[in-house]
Amino acid sequence: MRKSTVITGIILVLVLILGSTSCGKKEETQAQGTVNINTATAEELQQVPGVDQNLAQNIVAYRNMNGPYTSVDDLSRVQGMDSEKLGSMRDYIAVEGESGSPQESPQGSGQQTPPASQPGQEPGQQGSPQ
Repeated sequence: MRKSTVITGIILVLVLILGSTSCGKKEETQAQGTVNINTATAEELQQVPGVDQNLAQNIVAYRNMNGPYTSVDDLSRVQGMDSEKLGSMRDYIAVEGESGSPQESPQGSGQQTPPASQPGQEPGQQGSPQ
């Protein structure tokens, strides 16, 4: 009888340790701060409570089609997002700050804006005209 009690106790301790380890990943993400919805990848967005793979992909697709989000409320336009889900995510998301890879351009289009050409220059050339 005593041997089975010890084994049961060991199993219980292992279950508690493993359970707290898997829950710790979500808590670790939350403790790190907010996720920038304008720069985060779909994988990074899935770390936000309430965001599954499908919703994360929809958030990124909407951003790619329409440009950067100007406010967290813009997420209400994303397919699969409802007001309850958006409300529960607010503490974990932002439209500014560091998260994921940095934006490639201020416009968020992924393309660099070329410098303006001077009179007498071909577009894309820099320096003084010859």
